[in-house]
Amino acid sequence: MKYPVINIDLQKLKNNFNHLNEKCYNKNIQLTVVTKGIAGDKEIIKELINAGVNSIADSRLDNIKKIRDLNYKGEVILLRIPMKSEIKEAVDYIDHSLVSEKESCFYLSKEAKQKNKKIGVIVMVDIGDRREDRNKSGLFWWCYTR
Repeated sequence: MKYPVINIDLQKLKNNFNHLNEKCYNKNIQLTVVTKGIAGDKEIIKELINAGVNSIADSRLDNIKKIRDLNYKGEVILLRIPMKSEIKEAVDYIDHSLVSEKESCFYLSKEAKQKNKKIGVIVMVDIGDRREDRNKSGLFWWCYTR
């Protein structure tokens, strides 16, 4: 049995990035490339780095390590809450992390201080499974209080 294959035209990827980056730059918006769909493919990452990407986000620490192994010096965002067992290693590779608990911030801060590094946090508010609920007017409920 053959599995599906995705062929990626690296030149088109680079052209698309350059086009989007220019549009964002003209509106004073910083573009962050989310690489979690490419599973740390080094050829794609190299092409993005060569195109001038200065902010990359991924949800897997292994992929982030591959990005840094390619000597990428730009911003890296971990797109999830790091597990407590990953924090020491994550601080070595990331610049920002998503968090939703004070405890995660505490451990990130503690480790970053020990390594004389600053780690930014993006605070998430968990809305549970209610993000799909609709009110009577058909609009989504985006948040609620407990």
